[in-house]
Amino acid sequence: MREQFDNIIDVTLACPDNVESPFKDMFVGRMQRIVVKVNVLSVDDQVLGDYFGDKQFKRQFQLWLGDLWNKKDKELDKLYSE
Repeated sequence: MREQFDNIIDVTLACPDNVESPFKDMFVGRMQRIVVKVNVLSVDDQVLGDYFGDKQFKRQFQLWLGDLWNKKDKELDKLYSE
């Protein structure tokens, strides 16, 4: 991946004022606010490896990705509770 990309763009979208039906609200013009959070992540050893051929790398990558999603969930929980 490093040969093609230097960074990973991590984007989180939230619609804190339209929790019940954000897509419907967007289509009918009732969207109040959209929050966009963008993080730039380095392409480093955590994301470089043979996902399909190296079980240890695959497990480490899954843990890294799971941690990223947990952080996103915490950010969203904080946004939605404000």
